[in-house]
Amino acid sequence: MLAGFAELVRMAGLGPVADLGCGPGRVTMHLAGLGVSVFGVALSPKMIELAWHAYLTLRFTAGSMTALEMRDDELGDIPAWYSTHHTPQEWLLEVFAECQRTLARAATCSGRLCRR
Repeated sequence: MLAGFAELVRMAGLGPVADLGCGPGRVTMHLAGLGVSVFGVALSPKMIELAWHAYLTLRFTAGSMTALEMRDDELGDIPAWYSTHHTPQEWLLEVFAECQRTLARAATCSGRLCRR
């Protein structure tokens, strides 16, 4: 599934991918290995620390899915592979609105939840 996602992202050429809820960075690293320009974002500074130590060549940052420190229309896609199903239901609209704000106009969140 991630290989297909990576192929679509590379073909679209829309910009970097934010792996939201990246945890220790395994999916971020896998996507980078598939040729995707990707960085990880996680709420937990401890997870970011683990990711930094495990994958020194990748970029990771602590942050919230409800307040991404990114410009409007900056991202090519957002996999959020393990994150949204752990998000309290009452926060999901805010999370998806933030995804929509940061996605490039031609992009879609994987799963098409944030279609532009």
